[in-house]
Amino acid sequence: SPMHAGFVQFDNPSAGVSAAPPDCEKLQLTLYGRDFGPRLRHACGEIARDNGANLLHVGISTMPKAMFIFLPLVALLHMLLYWWPRHRYAEHLVFFLHLHAFFFALMTAVVLVSDAEPWPVMAKLRSLAPMLLLSLPLYTVLAMKRVFGRSWKATVAKAFALIAVYMVVLSITMAGVFLYAVLQL
Repeated sequence: SPMHAGFVQFDNPSAGVSAAPPDCEKLQLTLYGRDFGPRLRHACGEIARDNGANLLHVGISTMPKAMFIFLPLVALLHMLLYWWPRHRYAEHLVFFLHLHAFFFALMTAVVLVSDAEPWPVMAKLRSLAPMLLLSLPLYTVLAMKRVFGRSWKATVAKAFALIAVYMVVLSITMAGVFLYAVLQL
């Protein structure tokens, strides 16, 4: 089935009134003396035309490329958390590759369990989805303790710092993917 994304809907089906399409002609953007208005208006029109489906497609197809920047950057920042005794950068990179492999396997299990209506046996496992999601932070802390061998107190403190750094870098990466996708329209 084709991918589908909702643009912005302010309509209330019971009221029978739907929102007007966005007025893309009013969009203006000038940065450092360069006018991005025409490109922004074109992207807005494309998003409104196909209800964001092409934007979603370009964004999703860009994510694997973004991971080639994201993972090494997060591994480098994680290496700074463990500055003494020094671990090699490759250890941190392999650690994050392993952690992300676990995350993607876990999310696959969550999706299978959550969307298990056709299979009655799997539908009984639906209550496992929240527990599976809660296992990710626990697994991360246990993996950090096992691989880097610090005290529990230091490991938990570094895990909280890791979550903060991870979220900031992930937000910047996602903003970059979105901007790239908009510019590709």
